[in-house]
Order: sequence, then structure tokens, then C-alpha cells
Amino acid sequence: MVVGGLVAGCSLGGGNAATPSPSHSSTHQPPAGNAVRWTISYGVGQDERSWADVAPCPSGSVCKVVRDSHVTFSNGKHGWARIATRHLTCPTATGDYVDPQRVCEALTRLRKVKLTGVCSCPAIAEIEGKAVAVINGQRVVVPLDFCTYCGTGAKTTSSDLAALQPQK
Repeated sequence: MVVGGLVAGCSLGGGNAATPSPSHSSTHQPPAGNAVRWTISYGVGQDERSWADVAPCPSGSVCKVVRDSHVTFSNGKHGWARIATRHLTCPTATGDYVDPQRVCEALTRLRKVKLTGVCSCPAIAEIEGKAVAVINGQRVVVPLDFCTYCGTGAKTTSSDLAALQPQK
């Protein structure tokens, strides 16, 4: 989502891009074996002044339109944004993506990226995407914003982020 507000300097802690956090209750059964079910949510298009102008929901996604508290227009009102949600199970490569195998591979690469600490990438005000799963009782969150990965030297980051967050 591209909107006028820029934020300078992303401050990151070291470690992997996948961030474990305390487990939470889940309403769905975990997949069998070593398969992991991911829920991916992300912003579609850019924030708009009118609900009617928000980008359409990408094929295969479930979407909702919300007020984005990160964006305030000159009239003092928050922008309208569409949030898409998808599901993916890896490594079995099933889900509501056109090519779930490619997306599982992209997610695997992003989880392996070693974060470098502080990066001075310009961040665009947007709804931050994320992939969330429970692995071995731990809630794991993989951020899906470019700023998290800037300065890491990861060559596939942009294409991996795009694979996880299709806009059409």
C-alpha cells in the first residue's frame, strides 16, 4: 500500500525473521504430521479516502475493508484499506494460492533470513502483512514488510514478499 507518510529508520532486533511468541488458543485443528497451517494477512492496494475506491479483493482471498489508523488524510480522516487473508499449509503445499508450492518455498526463505539489527530504510505507512502459525506450541509470526528485511542482503526478499501477498 503506497501512501504519503514516510518513516525514517527501522529498528530491528537480531535473530530470524520468524518471531516466536506465546501460544494462543486456536479454533481449527492442526494439520496432520509435520505440516504447518499458516494464516497470511496483508494490505491490498493503497489507502483511499472513500470505501468505494478501495482495491478489489485478490482472487482466492477473503477480504475485509477497514479504517487504517496508520494513515490520516489532510481532512483528518483515516484512510480505508482492504485486508486480504489467505491460508497455506506447508510443506504439503496446499491452500488458496495459485501456486502453493512456490509460496511455501518463499515463506521458508523468509523464515531463514537473519535480521541485521538497525536499518535506515524508508518505511511506507501501510497495513503490515504477516504470516502466523503455531509450531510446537509456539505462535510464530513472520513479518511481510520490506523494511524488516532491508540490509540483510537477501536477494529473493522482494519476490518472496510478492508471492505471499498477491494483489490481484
